[in-house]
Amino acid sequence: MNDLELLWDLQETEKRAQKIKGEFKNLDSLKNLEEARLEFKEKEKIIKAKKDDINEDKKKLRRLEMKNQEALGEMEGIKKEMYDEKGYATKELMQMEKKVQSLSQENNKLEDLILQEMENIEKKEEEVKKDLKELEEHQKHIKKLEKIWKKESDDLKKEYSKLKERIKKLRKEVPRDLLDKYESIKEVSNYNVVAMVKGDICMGCKVSLSSSVVGKLHTPGIRLTCENCGRLIFLGEGKGSSSLKKGNNML
Repeated sequence: MNDLELLWDLQETEKRAQKIKGEFKNLDSLKNLEEARLEFKEKEKIIKAKKDDINEDKKKLRRLEMKNQEALGEMEGIKKEMYDEKGYATKELMQMEKKVQSLSQENNKLEDLILQEMENIEKKEEEVKKDLKELEEHQKHIKKLEKIWKKESDDLKKEYSKLKERIKKLRKEVPRDLLDKYESIKEVSNYNVVAMVKGDICMGCKVSLSSSVVGKLHTPGIRLTCENCGRLIFLGEGKGSSSLKKGNNML
């Protein structure tokens, strides 16, 4: 493998390493996991709001029950007075009976309200139970998504680690002057410093090269640039190309 083939191998390996760094954040499995987690939190908020609502209803129910007990207590007290033979006048007894009837009516209304409130609470609690069951299933779904993301993430990490090792190795093999040139322009050129030539086509810009340039590429150790894109070019056919493919397959 000649110097430019080594540099091209380094360039393409670093390109792949840069791409993987971006893929870590853009994995579909990660997006699906984040969406599922966000949905889980929203469901938790909804359930909490429903539970808070139920607690308020239970407070209301307790107030109704206390009010009902007070009405019952007052009614029983009046009835007791009426039958204690204290010698109340007829008019007073009528007023007391009227009060008992009024309290009885109030008691009936309160009992209806209590029954309605209890049914309402029961209905809401059943709804929360259903929501909690769905939340539990959603949590299981998140666990599955976490496993998928972890596997894909681990696979990328392994590939990235291998690429970094290869980059380290190639940097030692590329001549210092070529490496310095590559380092000075790689970011500006978006990692397009060197290109392979197939036939008479520069694979960097897909433009045909002159026959004289292609002929010179067969000269050992020569360094030429593409007449169109300015990339360093090398002949990507024959023994050199075979070695390069073998090196890339190691990744």
